[in-house]
Amino acid sequence: MFDCLVYEINSDTYEGWRIEEDEIILLKCLMSGLKEKNIRLDGIRGISYFDGSGRGGQPRLIFQQDSGKVNCNVYRGPFDLAGTLRFFQSKGINVKLVRPDDEMQLFLDGKIPFVPMTNR
Repeated sequence: MFDCLVYEINSDTYEGWRIEEDEIILLKCLMSGLKEKNIRLDGIRGISYFDGSGRGGQPRLIFQQDSGKVNCNVYRGPFDLAGTLRFFQSKGINVKLVRPDDEMQLFLDGKIPFVPMTNR
């Protein structure tokens, strides 16, 4: 139990988010309740998406700010996340796919209208 508390206090990784018009609110459930971190969209220099392959394991977003980086685990599939990443791009935020998925990259580049692609 003590190890869990130490991890909970020291971890800068969040488990979810809520998007408002001009900010993203990162969420983390602690034993003491819900912890929120508000980040203004105009304060985000870039977002990197790691798909979880390789050593990292868990898919996650890394938000780069002037004050440092904040991690947020992703529990959605990449196609569900693609629309969220496109929203960030529309707000002028640079989105980088680490080990990019070709289909997701085509969607973010505006070359296909939706993901997953279908044969029509």
